Amino acid sequence: MLKEAIEEVLALQKHYSSLPAQTLEMKRRGDLIEHEIPDLVRRYERINGFEVEGSNAMGLPSHVPWVRVFHRATSPSATKGTYAVFLFAAKGTAVFLSLNQGATEREGKNYIPLKRTAILSSSGATRVKLQEQNCELGNLVTGIDLVHRSSTVRNYEAGNIYALRYDANSVPPDATIYADLSRILSLWKVLNPDAKSGPQPGGQSIFQFVAKAPSALSESALVQMVAKKRSMILEHNTMQRALYDLLKLEFGKNHVGCENCTCLGTRIDLVVKQDDKYRFYEIKTDPSPRVCLRQAIGQLLEYAFFGPGRPDQIELIVVGRRRLDKEGTEYLQLLNGRFGLAIKYETVNLG
Repeated sequence: MLKEAIEEVLALQKHYSSLPAQTLEMKRRGDLIEHEIPDLVRRYERINGFEVEGSNAMGLPSHVPWVRVFHRATSPSATKGTYAVFLFAAKGTAVFLSLNQGATEREGKNYIPLKRTAILSSSGATRVKLQEQNCELGNLVTGIDLVHRSSTVRNYEAGNIYALRYDANSVPPDATIYADLSRILSLWKVLNPDAKSGPQPGGQSIFQFVAKAPSALSESALVQMVAKKRSMILEHNTMQRALYDLLKLEFGKNHVGCENCTCLGTRIDLVVKQDDKYRFYEIKTDPSPRVCLRQAIGQLLEYAFFGPGRPDQIELIVVGRRRLDKEGTEYLQLLNGRFGLAIKYETVNLG
């Protein structure tokens, strides 16, 4: 799944547009970079203690979008510290999994590139540190080509310490990508031996409800792939919007939040807050209610019970497209009765 998402971004890079009103291709790229790929990376259990974020645009769509894995205490923003990052080359030629560093400074709403010579010097000094620690550096590259000559992109290239390159036609399977990410993060840990795992200072150590509507994502996007055209229906976003509207009518907009963050850096599709009671909703689009239950229950249990600062009174609700059948109903009754859980199943009718 991560492999396919990366391949799709690389294909969409061939349709780059800097128009202020984003094209369908750039909107789809934004969904992948800011939501789908970060969610897939968060599933990797060995990034516990790290957070994930993606950047598709700085005002206008970026020529080189990225998804980074970072430790908030050492890198509160992409302009500071070192971190692992997927850098997608312009034109879609390749993606680099890079141990990289902040290459810009923020002044107000603008990002000002640092001096390239200073970044190159820092990259070189950091490589020496890793070499002195006898780190395994075989097949890692020190030079990356992101196929764009803007100062910001050239600074991304200069900021690379070590990287792995995946060409567009040879992106490896998920297991290899996760193993490579673990390898890059192991280098990061050599550079940051005092960094601790778990929720980080300045991050979110307890669950905090935020009343929030869904992002204005397109409900469908027509994506031009390399050799074919296919229609992609972003059904999850449509279901989320429909459910949000229903819950807002029932509970009021100040009691309903979309994409609320957990202490682990993951996001809950929808949350309803009533005094000290909460409802966590996880939306699944599979036509089979059984598959929806299988996919959602583990996530809901993690949201509710893993880590510090969780609310005491929580209802867990799986949301699917179709009504729960007899076997599914009996399954939930068994789980709730035997383990004392409070899991429900609801549907969203899209008409």
